[in-house]
Amino acid sequence: SHISRLSGQKKLLTWGVMYPSSLEVCEPTSAGSFTGNGQLTEPIGNSGIGYETVFQLASHSARVYIAARSSQRINEAISRMKAATPTELDLHPLIMDLQNLKSVKEAGDTFMEKESRLDILINNAGIMAIPFQLTVDGFELHWQTNYLAPFLLVKTLLPILKSTAATSPSPSRVRIVNVSSDAAVSLGVKELDLERPNLEYITGKTAACPTHLPSSSPPFCPHSPHKNQLGPPKQSPNHLPPQTHRRRYAHSKLAQLLHARTLHTHLHQHPDHSHNISAYSLHPGIVPTNLQSADPSFFPGAFVRFGVRWGIFPGTVSVKEGARTTLFCAVSGGARSGEYYVPGGKVGEGAGEWIRKYGEGGKVEAGLWEGTLRMLGEKGF
Repeated sequence: SHISRLSGQKKLLTWGVMYPSSLEVCEPTSAGSFTGNGQLTEPIGNSGIGYETVFQLASHSARVYIAARSSQRINEAISRMKAATPTELDLHPLIMDLQNLKSVKEAGDTFMEKESRLDILINNAGIMAIPFQLTVDGFELHWQTNYLAPFLLVKTLLPILKSTAATSPSPSRVRIVNVSSDAAVSLGVKELDLERPNLEYITGKTAACPTHLPSSSPPFCPHSPHKNQLGPPKQSPNHLPPQTHRRRYAHSKLAQLLHARTLHTHLHQHPDHSHNISAYSLHPGIVPTNLQSADPSFFPGAFVRFGVRWGIFPGTVSVKEGARTTLFCAVSGGARSGEYYVPGGKVGEGAGEWIRKYGEGGKVEAGLWEGTLRMLGEKGF
C-alpha cells in the first residue's frame, strides 16, 4: 500500500473519511506505513474498505471524523477500532444522511464550524443493486447516494479545501478521492442522462414501477399517474433489462468517476489556489463487503454474493487490499490528479476508453458539471 507521512494538525473527509490535517506527501514505503499527526473524517459503517481506510489512517495519528446516519453505528465502529490497537485514536462522529441533501449540507457546515483545515476528502460510501426507490429529495437512490450527495458535500466543503490549499506548500497536498467502480465502464452504460437521471424509464425484474413519484419528477410508467406527460419511454443505451438496478448503479458510478475529472479540470482553471486541489477516482477491486447484500434476485444477486464471498470472480480482493487503492490516491506522491486508478496503483484503461468513445471531447464532463449544479440549484442548494 502507499501511505504518506503526516505532520502537524491534519484534516481529511471521506465517505467513509473526513480528514482535517496538513498532509506531507511522500513516496511509498516498503512497509506501507507512515508517521506523524493528522485528522480524518469519514462516513462509514462497521465494515468494508471505508472502515479499513479510517483505521489505517487513524492508527497513524490522523484525526478522523466518522460520518453516518446513525450515531450508534459510528460509536460501534469507533469502539471496534480502539479495541483493535493499543494506539490512541482521535476519532469523532459526524451525522450525515446521503439520502437527504439537507443533512449533507448541514454535515459539511458542521465540519467547517469545528475545523479550520481539510486536506483530504474521500467519498467512499455507496449502495448497489437496490430496486427502484426515491429519496426525500425526489432522486433515485443510487444517483443521489453514490453521486449527487457526494457532489454536494464537495461543493459545500470547497471553501475550507481552498483555504487549506492556500497555505499548503505542495500542489497535491489537498485531495478529493471518489471511490467509484469498474461497473461504471463495464456494464454498457454509454451516456449520462442528466435530463432524467432517475432512469425511471428502464424496466426489468427488479426495476419496480415507480407509481409513487411526485409530480415534480414525472416518470413514464404504464401504471404511473403521470404516464401521459412524457410520452413513450426514451430509447437509450441504458435501456438494458433485466439487470436494471445494476444499470442505475453503473450510471451513478460513471458520474462519480467523471466527477473527479471535472473537478480536476474545473479547479485547475482557477488561480484562487483551487489549482492546488487534486481529484482522483478509483476502483478498489471486487471486495467482499455488505455492498452486494441488497440485490433480492437469485441471478445475479445471490450468484454474485456467492462468487464474491468465495473469491471466484477475477479481481476479487480482500478488504485490506481494497482499501490500499483508496490510500494510494489519498496520500501517494505517485498519484496523478484527474486519473482513475485500479488495484496496484495502476491507471484504469476502461475509463480512458469510455472517455475516448463517448466523452465527446470533454463535452460530457462539462455537461455533467453544469447539469449537476442545476439539479442542486433547483433543490435550493
